[in-house]
Amino acid sequence: MKRVPDAQVKSLSKDYSFEIYNDVLELPDAWTDLVQERNSFLDTPFLAALQKSPPTGVENRYVILKLNGKAVGVVLLQLIDYRLKDSLKNLTDGDIRSWSDQLKLRLSSVLNFRLLVIGNLLLSGEHAFLFDDTIVSREQGIDLILKTLPQIRRQIEQEDGRKVSGVMIKDLESPLSANQRKGLMHQVTFQPNMSMKLEREWKNRDDYLADLLSKYRIRARRAFKKARDIQIREWSLEEIETNRMTLHKLYRAIADKATFNMLNLEADYLPSLKRELGEGFRFFGYENKEGELLGFCTLIENGTAYDAHFLGLEETSNKRYQLYLNMLFDMLAKAIEKPAINSIVFGRTALEIKSSIGARPKEMYCYIKHFNSAFNLVIGWLIRRYDPVEEWQARHPFKTTTVDVLQQA
Repeated sequence: MKRVPDAQVKSLSKDYSFEIYNDVLELPDAWTDLVQERNSFLDTPFLAALQKSPPTGVENRYVILKLNGKAVGVVLLQLIDYRLKDSLKNLTDGDIRSWSDQLKLRLSSVLNFRLLVIGNLLLSGEHAFLFDDTIVSREQGIDLILKTLPQIRRQIEQEDGRKVSGVMIKDLESPLSANQRKGLMHQVTFQPNMSMKLEREWKNRDDYLADLLSKYRIRARRAFKKARDIQIREWSLEEIETNRMTLHKLYRAIADKATFNMLNLEADYLPSLKRELGEGFRFFGYENKEGELLGFCTLIENGTAYDAHFLGLEETSNKRYQLYLNMLFDMLAKAIEKPAINSIVFGRTALEIKSSIGARPKEMYCYIKHFNSAFNLVIGWLIRRYDPVEEWQARHPFKTTTVDVLQQA
């Protein structure tokens, strides 16, 4: 990544200005002071790990918003050289089955552009920005970002010598207002983010199981029985580094099954996370009796929440041992056993199985605009065509008690 020793400072108005940094190592103390452990995904250890091993074709930029010279907001930007055809799985010339597939393939071959993302493509949830809320409210901060976007875009284009084709705001917890959207961008809703509150009475997995309806408790114990010969062990940095290529293969076994995948991790990403986050990043390996690695799952501590991050598993073992379901239960158990954690975020895939253990959906709002007016007319439709919403049925595994009411709140 190109380094810029001194941030470029631009004036927004009489009082506001912004700075763009290309390197997390050059961020001033003002960034850390404002984040103050409020969001681990905007704190410098996580950003350093991401910068050292970014997904293919992704670069980070870091923006500090200032009022009268005082930092009042931080914003994470990502630049991605996006080729839609590379994001599509199982759609090649040999897989065409209908005129619709043919149209998708033809369109995907020309939809290549440089996208500016406000947020983080690796995460589910609102991890794009933070503000000093004693000075700037969230809504005021978003207004400021939107007003700043044209200048940010121009500055990035001048520094890189390349055009930015479009912009995306990723995973807002509430929709933009009509005024904020006016003349700006399409709203696109992807899958909801699945998360789960932990009851204070739960001290271990058995306490959680006791609150399940009988059929869900029986299902859970059946899954535990299938995996009784699997050894689950938390790995050290050295083990993750030594086995990084095997881990990457297991990750790709999952990623390659997706019909739409916007980015791909590099093999050094998981070791980089462990190196930078230490105990804040937990890695669990699943091995059979012969010591063969069958899969892994990961957790990142973010304040009082655990975020389930990337995982990998071998499909045959998944079917034999119900590995994925056991991973969900295991991550939940790890969260319950840590007193400081009161919730777990499972992300936006496999919605029904996550719902079946008690996770609930939260809608996230994304916005996208292509700077080519012709493409911008159809880009919202195209995204919905290429990334269709998964049909799923919400499950309600808890007894009709206060627990069930709280989980649905």
